[in-house]
Amino acid sequence: MKKVILSALLLSTQFMFAQETMKPCGQSQETKKLWEQNPGAQEAFRNQVINLLKNSKVQNKSVYQIPIVFHIIHEYGAEDISDAQIYDEVANLNKNYNKLNADTTDVIPEFKPLIADVSIEFKLPAFDYAGNCTNGIERIYSHETNNGDDFSKIHQWDRNKYLNVWIVKTIGSGAAGYAFFPGDIYTGNSYIDGILILQDYVGSTGTSSYFHSKALTHEIGHYLGLPHVWGETNEPMVACGDDFVPDTPITKGFDFCPQNNTEASVCDPNIVENYQNYMDYSYCSRMFTLDQAALMIGCLNNPEAYRDMLVSAETAEFTGINLNPKPTCVPVAEFTSNLKTACINDDVDFTDESWNALVTSRTWTFQDGVPATATSANVTVNFQSSGWKRVSLVVGNATGSDSVIVDKYVYITPNTGTVVGPNWESFPQENPNYLVINPEDNFSKWQYTPSYGLYNTGGMYINNFFVLGNPPYSDEEYFYNNRIGGSKESLITPAMDLSTTGGAPTFSFDYAFATKTTVESQITESLIVYSSTNCGKTWIPRKTITGVNLLTAGNFTSEFLPDSDIYWKNVTFNIAGFINSGTDNVLFKFVFTASDYSNNFFIDNIRVQGELGMNENEADATVQVYPNPASQNSEVIVTFLTDESSVITLFDMNGKVISTRSVDATNAVENISLKTEELQQGCYLVDVQSNKRHITKKLIIE
Repeated sequence: MKKVILSALLLSTQFMFAQETMKPCGQSQETKKLWEQNPGAQEAFRNQVINLLKNSKVQNKSVYQIPIVFHIIHEYGAEDISDAQIYDEVANLNKNYNKLNADTTDVIPEFKPLIADVSIEFKLPAFDYAGNCTNGIERIYSHETNNGDDFSKIHQWDRNKYLNVWIVKTIGSGAAGYAFFPGDIYTGNSYIDGILILQDYVGSTGTSSYFHSKALTHEIGHYLGLPHVWGETNEPMVACGDDFVPDTPITKGFDFCPQNNTEASVCDPNIVENYQNYMDYSYCSRMFTLDQAALMIGCLNNPEAYRDMLVSAETAEFTGINLNPKPTCVPVAEFTSNLKTACINDDVDFTDESWNALVTSRTWTFQDGVPATATSANVTVNFQSSGWKRVSLVVGNATGSDSVIVDKYVYITPNTGTVVGPNWESFPQENPNYLVINPEDNFSKWQYTPSYGLYNTGGMYINNFFVLGNPPYSDEEYFYNNRIGGSKESLITPAMDLSTTGGAPTFSFDYAFATKTTVESQITESLIVYSSTNCGKTWIPRKTITGVNLLTAGNFTSEFLPDSDIYWKNVTFNIAGFINSGTDNVLFKFVFTASDYSNNFFIDNIRVQGELGMNENEADATVQVYPNPASQNSEVIVTFLTDESSVITLFDMNGKVISTRSVDATNAVENISLKTEELQQGCYLVDVQSNKRHITKKLIIE
């Protein structure tokens, strides 16, 4: 009867296994890279396993307590898993490492006597590396969640006091997770010590499942010195191998759950292999063996990679893992929204993303918003005027409160574009109406340069060249901030009224870009130009340039500054398909995605070109142009009240800028002269723009 039940269980397991995508462990793949750089490390590992087993015994009277901290690297997606999912994972670990998991009853008879109570307990700390109150769960907003490699291990807590676990959305190698053996960690690579794992392989609830819930148990096995049961390759079912642990039989390993002993006796028909071991890939794991437990305990009594310090009494006291009750922490205030640009009166949804403690009180404040204040975790707000809007959130509990205030959090565009096309922005000075979106608030962002636009005039650029000490950065900030691969930086134009832009309109810009590498496969950057006609709620890609096609200046190992026009390239594309007489509020967005090898990126001369039809503000009397018509050799005077600083631009009918002049506010009527001797006969446009006015007048040259 028992065999029938077991068979039914295994069939059920196989069915469910077939329904889910199971990813492998990446430990061997990553370790192989280290061993290739360090000849002799593989042999040293084998000897260490054997020596630890010789000198180790399971001590059932002692429970080894390990402080464990979870760093959730996220972009507010599904990878930003709940505290409850973390607590479930910790509970699962403690069941698996203490022979408390109910599924040990399903271990096949041959291995039931070998099921180990490892006597390791994992506990979330009460205090962080600096002595601050913590619940053991840290949330970090970073593009690194999409990369999933050693450089995604951001903000490692003291590895001699905490087992660090990083949770990400994607692991670049395709693995579910990975960790390194203690012997492969040394001073120069100590930043890699810990475990990287996918968000849907953590716990058995939330985004994960029962069949993914043993992955962290497996990776901690590696962290404590255990090889895969088949040895040192990363692929099971390849060749029979030995893990040097006496009570785990020689095996090829399994990427499925065998239905019977025949399927489980591959290397020797007379020996059933331990396919239910946590260090296999069968996804029906239920146990460690006694010798595996002895090896892990030996590791925790060994100074290699400070594993012995993890379980010391001093560490337990420093981290507060045994405090009962644990102190109630103050929450860390944080929020997000579904939109960063919107129209007046559009719905913008805000979400309280505060962490580190339960929030019992909450106050939102929204500049010019309806509602202006709120207390719920999720709130929908309409903003009543255009411009940047300040948003603040104060959260608290009985212990205290924390707040976050962002002066320029969401940008509300006017109902009609403030820039009338055709338009040419050559950045003679910084234009505050261009929006910079820097999600991670780091050094790599769009900013104004007065000298390194095309022809050494003004322009915009992304500083991708991190210089240590300017401003002063710590070694950790330099190490991680210089890893910008995958970060996205956005530059958004002012809202443009293109309803009178006719002919065959085009969008164009000049740019310059260099790389720090000579390896083509490492040049993975992209630039995508998007457009939006609904104030940025949705964006449509219009032009994409990637990889080596994006380069204009080749390789620069020093900081790239385009001080010659030979480094610049023009991009022009047709926009007639979506620019028409009904489009009076258009945004364009440049999104640059960096690699770790990006040098600086520059842009200049952003322009919409086309024929300008009669503008309804032509009759506006606050700006006068005379004489009009004018001769080629006459002086044209533009008269207007300078109650605000203004920019006067002279265009031809194709949108090309003839001249630009800035005028300071004096609150007086100014007479500004325009020279016409170099103008050909025809129609031109005089554009006067400030924060209060945008008036375009036709000028006829006879």
